[in-house]
Amino acid sequence: MYLGLPFFERGFLVNNASMFAMHDVHSKNGQSNRYNYRQISGNIKTFAVDVKSRIIYFVDSGNSVLKKHNIISQKESTIATGSSAKDLNFDWIANLLGWIEEKGFSIMCFSVNSQTTNTIYSNLDNPSSLTVESHTGTIYWISGTQGRSIVRGSWTRDAPKVLISFGKLKDPRSLQHDVTSNRLYWLEHTIIRSSKTNGMDVKSHIDTKGATKSFAYKDFFGWINEDGLYFARKIADRAEYGFNTLKNSKDVDVFDFCLQNDRRGTCHVFNGGCEEICIPEKTGRKCECDIGLQIQPDQSCDSDVLTSNFIAVTDFTHGRILQIELQTGNVVKLPLTRIRPKGLAFDKTTMTLFYSDALTKTITSSTLHGKNKTLIYELGLTMVSNLAIDYSTGNLYYTAEGPTKYESYIGVVHRTTFAHKTLISNIFKPNDIALYPSKGYLFWTEFGDMTEIGRASMDGTSRFYFPTTEIRLPHYLAKDYKSDRLYWTDAFKNSIETSDLNGGHQYVLAYENGATLNDIVVYGQYLFYTAWQRQRITKMDKLTGSRVNFMSDHPEFGNLYSLDIDADEIQDVNPSCSIANGQCSMFCFPSPTGRTCGCQDNVNLQPDQLTCEGEQRTVVTDQTYLYSGLFAGGAFILVMTIVGLACMMKRRNTSRLSYERTYHHQTLNSVYDTIQDVYEEPIKSFQDGSEGEKNFHD
Repeated sequence: MYLGLPFFERGFLVNNASMFAMHDVHSKNGQSNRYNYRQISGNIKTFAVDVKSRIIYFVDSGNSVLKKHNIISQKESTIATGSSAKDLNFDWIANLLGWIEEKGFSIMCFSVNSQTTNTIYSNLDNPSSLTVESHTGTIYWISGTQGRSIVRGSWTRDAPKVLISFGKLKDPRSLQHDVTSNRLYWLEHTIIRSSKTNGMDVKSHIDTKGATKSFAYKDFFGWINEDGLYFARKIADRAEYGFNTLKNSKDVDVFDFCLQNDRRGTCHVFNGGCEEICIPEKTGRKCECDIGLQIQPDQSCDSDVLTSNFIAVTDFTHGRILQIELQTGNVVKLPLTRIRPKGLAFDKTTMTLFYSDALTKTITSSTLHGKNKTLIYELGLTMVSNLAIDYSTGNLYYTAEGPTKYESYIGVVHRTTFAHKTLISNIFKPNDIALYPSKGYLFWTEFGDMTEIGRASMDGTSRFYFPTTEIRLPHYLAKDYKSDRLYWTDAFKNSIETSDLNGGHQYVLAYENGATLNDIVVYGQYLFYTAWQRQRITKMDKLTGSRVNFMSDHPEFGNLYSLDIDADEIQDVNPSCSIANGQCSMFCFPSPTGRTCGCQDNVNLQPDQLTCEGEQRTVVTDQTYLYSGLFAGGAFILVMTIVGLACMMKRRNTSRLSYERTYHHQTLNSVYDTIQDVYEEPIKSFQDGSEGEKNFHD
């Protein structure tokens, strides 16, 4: 160590009560153990650095004054008096010094430009560890007496907001905003932890074995512990380099011009202020949006969500759901993030979107605008392949693919109670599913060791496979209510094929070589389908097999999977279930001869074949279910007597209370059961819409 020598151009500043020391920046990777130090008049309590002006600001607790020390001239001067400050910070863009005033539990700031002092917040709950995000003027601190939370505010006095509540933290301290990663870092006991600046994505990093102050710098962590300065790469699990530093060291900070360079307007800091795509240009940057979104005046991205006459499609590669306008082929991206959607179904009656997520192995619902997210069902080891809605009851059917045929099955979730029933089990890699409620049929594809198209009643009974040897790899299905025919894609033959509802009168409608065909839907005279090797949705005449001009290729598309269509067609229902739920206390399943009733997994029907065990059935008359849709004449039927409504509400409330207390989601195989109570907490956190704020999860 060397007294009085000039400080390095870049390095790490450490202080004790009377000295500053700067360690060479190369000490982070063990290449240097040099540090220069200098004596300061006064008692250094806390400090901050203005690297561009080469000034150290510090609080002299002996005289209760705010001072500055010029690194070049080594001169000191007082800039403000009467301060009992701690946790001093410098905002190099606003040219503000900020600190926590211990006497008034307040956050103060001093303008270097105007030489004035202002109170930002007062009467806070034991604040500490102030840190500043200079590019946005956001400040963060730790607050609380009984439990310590991380809180966000701003120089403009926005209402303070808890990012991470005390229940998720264990006495945090030494909070720091790192401009390089745009993350918050802090110490909990001896562990360095971090999160995004919205409180999401909390991570635990390295055990410092007793650090008093810590910091992040590029790909390294650093900290002080007693008389030592330690460094480790962020991928390490313990200190890799350690050096002696000032005795009784109190604080540490990074001194690097690059970290205090105002680069707003470029793509280097916070993505240039762009919400999605930032493109560097000679004069700054240009913001652009993902396909299906439009740039807004504030450089954010948004879209005018289509509410009718569209195709919804999942882009599995890029984790997004798109809308394609039926008439023009124009693309709109739905505002849903952090998903990997595979299966998709759109409820045209309630305007509710359902999708399965391959990462979380869940089924979720939301509006087209991404609001009111609700966790419908969580599967555990199995993954939902595809979804279908029975408009007679609103219930949601799905195929689930597990590691083996014994964990693969077809299930249904009750839309009101979220009760679950396994309908068909022990099948080979079930993929797509299609319903024909008025006929009481359920169709599905399998492409494991056996490649088949199956049909059953909608309660899972009367299983039947199409009697043909020409089907090689059936992938996706679509039913045509007008012609009573079934269409499917064969991914091996790259063909679109069709048959009647019994598998008879089958023929190939068209081939598309090299496409690897995926999902298919029917609308009027036309078919619409996706393919892995096609960056578009293709439109085809369902009678002739000729392709119709619809939309051009989009290089931005990834693998397009599931389709659903919203148009003005009548929804197919079975009146045996659409009226008063068929008098069933839980599930009403359309069948070829009428309907059958069913209960959730592991619950039996009572002898009346209407009521589930543990329930009392209330007879409801003259009521048409919400999802009954339109009769053939086009008139919407909603006939409900006052007595019927009261009885139904009583029965539903009693039923739902029973399931919230006792129901467990599970498949038939006990080894792979997903044992969870009804998901009240996940549903609440989705609906609150405040992810990463008050509903933070580790």
